[in-house]
This record gives sequence, C-alpha cells and structure tokens, in this order.
Amino acid sequence: MNRRMTSYVLVLFVIASLACQTLSFGGGTGSSTDALFTDSSDPINVTVELETQQAQTAMISPQGGQITAVDIAGNRFTLDIPAGALVVDTEITMTPVGSMNGLPLTNGLVGAVQFEPDGLFLYQDAILTIEPVQELPLENQIIFGYVGGGQDLHLASPGPDLDQIQVRVPHFSGFGLGSGMATDRAALLLKRAADHEIRIQQQVADMLTREREAQLLGQESSVDLSALTEYFKSYYGLVVRPRMLAAGSSCANGKLAIQTLLGYERQKQLLGMDDGNNNSMQDLVTLMDTVYAKCREEAVKECQAKVDPKILIQFELGYERQKQLLGLGGGNSSVANILEEAVRICGQSYSISGGAGDFFGTGTICSIEQPWTVSGSGVTVSFTPSSANGGSYTYSGSMSGIDVSGSGSYTVIYRDGFAASIQAGGGGQAGGATGSGDEVYTLTPIASCQ
Repeated sequence: MNRRMTSYVLVLFVIASLACQTLSFGGGTGSSTDALFTDSSDPINVTVELETQQAQTAMISPQGGQITAVDIAGNRFTLDIPAGALVVDTEITMTPVGSMNGLPLTNGLVGAVQFEPDGLFLYQDAILTIEPVQELPLENQIIFGYVGGGQDLHLASPGPDLDQIQVRVPHFSGFGLGSGMATDRAALLLKRAADHEIRIQQQVADMLTREREAQLLGQESSVDLSALTEYFKSYYGLVVRPRMLAAGSSCANGKLAIQTLLGYERQKQLLGMDDGNNNSMQDLVTLMDTVYAKCREEAVKECQAKVDPKILIQFELGYERQKQLLGLGGGNSSVANILEEAVRICGQSYSISGGAGDFFGTGTICSIEQPWTVSGSGVTVSFTPSSANGGSYTYSGSMSGIDVSGSGSYTVIYRDGFAASIQAGGGGQAGGATGSGDEVYTLTPIASCQ
C-alpha cells in the first residue's frame, strides 16, 4: 500500500473509530452539532432527464458482479458490486443521465447515472468509477448523489482508489460528477436534506473529499476529524436510536432501523475493524429479532390472504440470507422445513387427478387442510383432512349402472415442501360384492382455487 493510500485509509479508520465510540449515547448531546439533525429541511431537488437508450441491465448474484454504461457524450461509468452486497440474485439497471436541471454547480453536470431498483440497500458498498471524456481538474471535481428521481442532492464519499474518480454507493438512487468551485461545495453543506441519514453522510463525504484532495496534491491534511465525534453522537441519539425504538411498529419501520444502524456502522465494516465494543452487535441482534417478528407477521397475513406460500417462503429464505451476510449465523430451519411450514400456514391450491382401475377423477384442492372432492366416472370421492399429512375419505356413485360406495384413509406425500401426491386405501362395495383397494392421485400446484 503506498503512502497516499495508507494516509487515506487512516482517515477512514479514525472516522470509523469515532462512529463506534458513540453507541452508548441516546438523545441529543446538547451541543451545536444537534442542529444538523434538528434544523428544518432545506433540500436541493433537481430534475433529471435519463438517456434510457443507453441503459444497461445485468443480473447480479450475491457473489457480486460488474455493470458498465456509456452516456451519449462518451462518459463511461462502471459499477463494481462486491460479494455479500446483495441478499439474492437481483436485476440491476444503470441508466446514464442526459441532463440535470437545478444542479447548483458553477460549471454544471459532467455525467451521472441512476440505478434501479430504486432504494435497494447494499450490505457492502458498491464502487462507481467515472471516466469523463474530458479531464476535469481536481479542484473542480464534485461528486454527488441524490435519492429517487432527483431529491435530496448531496455530496457523496469518494471511493478507495484516489487516482480515479470513484463514488461509494451504499444504496441505489443516483450518483454523478459535476464541475464546480469550493464555494459550491460549501453551499451544499449548508443545505439540510429531508433524509437525516444523508445529513451525516454529507459531513463525512466533505471530510473525505478534502482529505483526498490533500493527498493527491501532496499537501498536509487540514481536516479536523475530531469534529465528527459530536456529529456522530448527535446522529445516534437523534436519528439511529429513535428509529430503533420504532422498529416494532411496522415492517417498513423495522427495515429502516436496520439499514440506519448498518449505515452507521458502515465505516467500521469497510475496514473489517473489531474495536472490542460489543454494544453494536447486541443492538443488531435485538433489532433483527424485533424486525423478524413484525415482518413475518405481515408476510403471514399477506400469504394467507393470497393463498400463496411463496410470499412466506421468500421472506424466510431472505431473512436467513440476511443473517448470514451480517455474520449472525443461520437459523435451525432447513429449506424443506421452511417450505412445508409455509404451505401449512398459507395454504396452497392444487389440481388433483387420479384413481384406480376403471375410476378416474379430477378436482381442485383450495387448501390441503380443508375438505375437497374428486369426481369422475360417475363417482364422487369426499376427502376430510385430519391434518396436512392425511385424513379419511368416503365415496359413492354409480359405475356402469352398478351402485358403489366405500371409505378409507389417505396420506399426503410431500416433495420439496409441496404436496405431490396422495395415496389412499380402504374398503367398499359394488352391487352385492365387497372388497378393498388402493388409489393414487397426483397433485399439481395452481395459482388459485377460484
């Protein structure tokens, strides 16, 4: 590692250390830094025109990947997504920005891109490398981000390679490069984003940008890192902690609390630090348990309303993956158990067909735990479940002019958590004759029993 990179990493180390020291604080500090989070919002919003014809899309797995796009002017953008940033395979779209009205920079926009899915949280920062067609002097480089379609424009943190123009991407929205003056950057710092998390991110971004400039120019750093201490105390007490306390009110609030806490810890995670402070891990474990309970409750309600086990299955598997990414280990449930539990809780509709000998019938099962019938060949079979694993049945009707009737029991055979077939057997009579036999039915999942 060269001297330039070593010094820059040291800055990140100090910032992360300062962030970690604030975990025991709650409420405002009473210092002037509280104002950063108590001031009324005064955001910068811009109007973005996208070059949709230049958009690039790629399926990125949890193992990471890369996507590149070039705007009409020839500016090149490369997004590197590291392993562990995504929970599941995700379709990523990067669309260059053609113009941006309302950008408060002296020389305007150089180039920018917007990512989809909008709002996607990354568990590890992605790195956006920008290669402008024309070289831009260091003193004029201003890297920025925005949320949604152009809200809350703010300074963004530079990436790890100081010799390139890079931006750290913690979540999906828009990021870019503008040409401006030091006064433009100072003016941005005076603005108050609607999102309080962006307010602290902008303070960190300004300090890292100034440190990058000093390193590239071979100058001594003039950055006062100690100023971040009070900012982080205020941020934890006025933003992080309240969001954690509200986590149990809804799944959406719970997810926001987790992302806020992880974003707060991101500086430390980037360097793989272990400062011996276990409060943050305990905060995360407690928060995950709270959010899991609330989000699972909402997932169960939705899957039952839609009779769709996939909703609960996707939630459970996503939660397990999330815990693994955060180093919290996995649960005790196997995939098969998750599938079977989801089918039991949410219900699953099936078409059923089969029988034995001259009898062949079909029917629809709205829920494997509710009664259903199979009809065909002049006979109706009525199934009465005692559980999701089986029950009893009766049948009656007329085949070839002969009255038939009987009863028996059945067993549901599961494959990969879904009911795949039914094996039934019992006794009955046809005319004056009695006997016994077995039937086999095949079950096929369907979207709805309606």
